[in-house]
Amino acid sequence: MRECQAGLDEPLEKRLEIHIKSLQCFQKGTKGYRHIRAYDVMTNSKQWHAKILERYPCKDERELHLRETHWIVNTPNVVNRHVPLHTPEGKKSARKQTKKKYDDAHREEKRARQNQKFGCHCGGRFTMANRRQHWRSGRHNSFVATLKKMSRVEV
Repeated sequence: MRECQAGLDEPLEKRLEIHIKSLQCFQKGTKGYRHIRAYDVMTNSKQWHAKILERYPCKDERELHLRETHWIVNTPNVVNRHVPLHTPEGKKSARKQTKKKYDDAHREEKRARQNQKFGCHCGGRFTMANRRQHWRSGRHNSFVATLKKMSRVEV
């Protein structure tokens, strides 16, 4: 058995050093460094600290990830939200839940955007929800055909 630190196979100090160097590269705009939540905590908090929640003897990496998942799910205000043992079905379910929450929170905005009215160069008016139907309409297509005919005529 080996002792692992909350998902780490390396000392916590070394891991923090890596995060700090990554943050500095990200802030400089170095290519290849993307934003992670830890950067927000490190830059916006006056005092932040990382600590080892538990020293857990694990037989293999799977057991380590199970324990890490336990801490991520059961700890409030956790920075690392990446759950290491999501199955494809679990990921799909999580995406579905996230999309549902977003859709519920933005339902009125979406409805207003869908019902917004637009004018077309052909003289027609349509809502965002019906724009494709308008583009297939006879009025719009005859206007487009007229434009094509006019562009072929040399003056």
